[in-house]
Amino acid sequence: MEAKIQHIKIINKIYSLFHTPYICTNNWAVYLLSDKYQGDRPLITKAMVLLFTSLLDVVSSHSKKIDGFKNEAVSKNQLHLVRYCKQSYELVDSIIELWSAFTEEEQIFIQDYRNQLVHGYLNGQNEKHIRVKYIKNGELNVKSMPEREYRLLISQIHERGLFGDVVLELVMGLMNKKYKYWKIWDEYSDRHAEIYENMLSGKESNWISIRA
Repeated sequence: MEAKIQHIKIINKIYSLFHTPYICTNNWAVYLLSDKYQGDRPLITKAMVLLFTSLLDVVSSHSKKIDGFKNEAVSKNQLHLVRYCKQSYELVDSIIELWSAFTEEEQIFIQDYRNQLVHGYLNGQNEKHIRVKYIKNGELNVKSMPEREYRLLISQIHERGLFGDVVLELVMGLMNKKYKYWKIWDEYSDRHAEIYENMLSGKESNWISIRA
């Protein structure tokens, strides 16, 4: 164990690939899953937006960091960590599966609503071009939209009543345990201490919900 402590930073970096979405889900899923809140549609809507956008942030962060994490693990001869990196791809794919249920326009709208919930003022919101991200064909895409086009998209979806019965039912449908993300979340909830201990001890972890 002592030999592994010197590599605690890279261990924690890779552990965060799993633990960050776990924390996000624990923070907000209770409002979607508990019978106590089912009558509070505005609260459920806000919780849904914050949960799903936080998971999209996980996808974005993973794509930026995973190669560096793998290379660092190899350079420090922590080869057991490479498998955890491979396993993290399946977690990200399970998040992409959830987001793929929304159209590109709905994804952009949901993120815009999230920004309204958490920012008093967002830098760039009045620029001529606005940066957006969305899932398409199983991949994260980023593009710059003309501000006028962006505002038109948002207004058109407002007119549809995005958070009316149809879309809220869609979101609640995504909480169905048939989706792989929830199987991974359930397993990680039970095993996160064990998985971290394995990382510290130089051991790999075999999952039921992840094949890698």
